[in-house]
Amino acid sequence: MSKQTNTYNERIYELDTLGQYTIGAFDIYVRGDINGDLSKLSDRDLGTFVHEYVHFLQNITTLYGIYEGIIRNNAIVEMIKSYQEVSEIQIPYQYPYDKYQKDFRDFLKGSAGTGYVDVEIDRTRDISLKIEELSGYHKALYHVHCKCYDTDGKLLDIIIGSTIIMEYMAILCQSFVEPDMPYHPDVPYNVLDILCEKIFPNIAHDKKKLIYLCYFSLFDLNPGYSLMHAMKYAHMNPSVSGIDIFTQEMAVAIKYQGKQMPVKEFYNFMLENYKRSINKLLGGIPLYLLHVLDKVKMVDDVPPIITILEAYEIDVKLIQQLIGWLGVPYVHNFDNTLTSKIENDDKKSLAMLIPSMVSSMFSYIKGENNGWGYACPFASTCEMFEGSCDRTPWNKKDCMFDVGMELIKIKGKRIITPLHQE
Repeated sequence: MSKQTNTYNERIYELDTLGQYTIGAFDIYVRGDINGDLSKLSDRDLGTFVHEYVHFLQNITTLYGIYEGIIRNNAIVEMIKSYQEVSEIQIPYQYPYDKYQKDFRDFLKGSAGTGYVDVEIDRTRDISLKIEELSGYHKALYHVHCKCYDTDGKLLDIIIGSTIIMEYMAILCQSFVEPDMPYHPDVPYNVLDILCEKIFPNIAHDKKKLIYLCYFSLFDLNPGYSLMHAMKYAHMNPSVSGIDIFTQEMAVAIKYQGKQMPVKEFYNFMLENYKRSINKLLGGIPLYLLHVLDKVKMVDDVPPIITILEAYEIDVKLIQQLIGWLGVPYVHNFDNTLTSKIENDDKKSLAMLIPSMVSSMFSYIKGENNGWGYACPFASTCEMFEGSCDRTPWNKKDCMFDVGMELIKIKGKRIITPLHQE
């Protein structure tokens, strides 16, 4: 069966995805089965959960993650507004972005750097770094070019940005609970490891310090640039602890609308903006999200998560401590919702399904997954799934896709795709 007509189930197994987190959707997918007692999980399942939970923390406890969430929420709101006066929707749906939103989206896309590339870097050859300043954005964008070679001798130009940093931080945390991790492509997962061995060897084996440096860099919209400066300082001052470097770097004020703001003040300000964007999109904020976003406010100059990292070794007890503090968002595997298994709260599980569904419908209408065809994105968990859901899920009634159409206000409109011009 071709990828254009594969079912959702077959697509998941083709991709062999162990886990995934969707920014702004507060949605963790794990392939294994997660129950309430994390200490009884296999290393593989625990490692996967930790990796994706770190992405959740990056989303809600860093400025970069908050910006990404706000921009995505605003994009969905703009999309819904744009098609209110039309009777049909062409997928992939295109619509004009507000100029400011577009500029910010383009900036974040640039600062994300290189994404997922299945290459193996030749660790025997030298690596070089070059910083390039790009103009044409609302603020200076810096690209950190990492020049290296793959094992076939091809020169690679890898841009160190938020994607590589977020994945490296997640895999560092994962490595503490899953020593024998499965294969991960060098880009984005291992390139910073290789870079440190070659250029910053004094910090190459201090995983916890590297986690602090990655985490700090995500409080800057040029995270690759910030990380390189922090790594250079840490390499030249190996006796300075990770928490001290983090505190020093966070002491720098942020310029916003012509005035200087401490990072703590600016982060809390943007956190409130994030809440407003969620409220505007969903018409309210799920109680769990309201609760957790209040908890991650910065009271001191160091984020609460850093205080917890300082107090615990990175192991299952730390993860249980974090879950005890922040809980979990919507967690599911191939067959089931797992949030209620972890926290024994069915009402929360249903409430947290809403932002996940809205995000999935946005991706569907935008055609972000059109390489997989037009199968219903909820096929794996919907009891009403049948053959037609692979091609025309909008023709079903009283199913998850039907609810999704209600949520993003396209119910009753004619939907057209390149495969369905009737």
